Amino acid sequence: MKKDGKVKKISFAWLPGAVLVAAFFALRGSKSFMDAAERIFCQPVRGILSRLTDALSFSLMEILLAVGVIWLFGFIIRTLILLLRRKTRGVKIKFFLRRLSVLITVAVYIWAAFLWLWSVSCFSSTFCEKSGFERRDVSVEELYGVTVMFAENANRLSGQVQRDEKGLFAQEDFFAESEGLYSALQQEFPVLDRFYGSPKAPRASYIMSLAGYTGMYFPYTGESNINVHAPKALQPAVIGHELAHQLGVAMEDECNFLGIAACLSSGKTSYEYSGYLYGLIHLSNALYSVSPELYYGIAATFTPELAADWNENSRYWQEMEGPIDEAVEKVYDAYLKGSAQEEGLRSYGLCVDMLVAYYG
Repeated sequence: MKKDGKVKKISFAWLPGAVLVAAFFALRGSKSFMDAAERIFCQPVRGILSRLTDALSFSLMEILLAVGVIWLFGFIIRTLILLLRRKTRGVKIKFFLRRLSVLITVAVYIWAAFLWLWSVSCFSSTFCEKSGFERRDVSVEELYGVTVMFAENANRLSGQVQRDEKGLFAQEDFFAESEGLYSALQQEFPVLDRFYGSPKAPRASYIMSLAGYTGMYFPYTGESNINVHAPKALQPAVIGHELAHQLGVAMEDECNFLGIAACLSSGKTSYEYSGYLYGLIHLSNALYSVSPELYYGIAATFTPELAADWNENSRYWQEMEGPIDEAVEKVYDAYLKGSAQEEGLRSYGLCVDMLVAYYG
């Protein structure tokens, strides 16, 4: 009887987590509830996590993910070994169900924590709604004008940053310079006036590249993790993007806009250059889709230094394309579409209208 009671307890340990998951999906359509949940629970908890992990010089996310993978692999291997030792079919089934219930329980609580720590922000009021920032449709002429401005500034700054023997961006101090990156924007948009920690540089950044990630905000630890294996020229802008997530902004297009705007208002050359380059890429993609001639006219003005960083970024990500990247893209695209970002991966490029409205 004692053993049976233990099995029953394990089997239903997932139930409270499942209730939390169900509650989220039942309530996510209520923006007022999501706003309250974000204000009362999500932001305070994520803020505490950010402050705690900010004291660490390493990425706690990386360690937790590594431990999780090792535990899962070991759990599966041990389950198979112990399963083979069971002699009768009935005992094997009961044992398998017990082990499966452990996996289900762990997965449900991880999912529930993600929903209530992060996904709440995806269904609450956006940065634009909270700040009063007005988005609008932009004309080709406006898009062209802002793209030219970004190109001119990227050209101007391209010769002011440190470069390696290949002529590529090689600034080394931008991680340390991230402190105060959002100072100007926090004054302009008080809704951003929250704590954000220092960005982290995972040692396994190459794995992030294989999956197509330039950076990752990890809500379980409140950390912004930057792919340092990717070309350096865009890493400062990626820091800006991921720190926007720390500030509670969930929409990817808004984070792109804020990351770029934070870089341009930082007064730090490496960040300004990276922000102009990152914005120029998005603006150029939009301009090319409506007028290739106008895009090529701007591209012809690139300095050798700017062209080198531009081409290196394209070369690097083309080299990283593969089955892992494709699979992750499909999953992440589906995740974004299920998280109130209907354009999926295309959401990242939707920062263009915000850039034109702000800088036009």
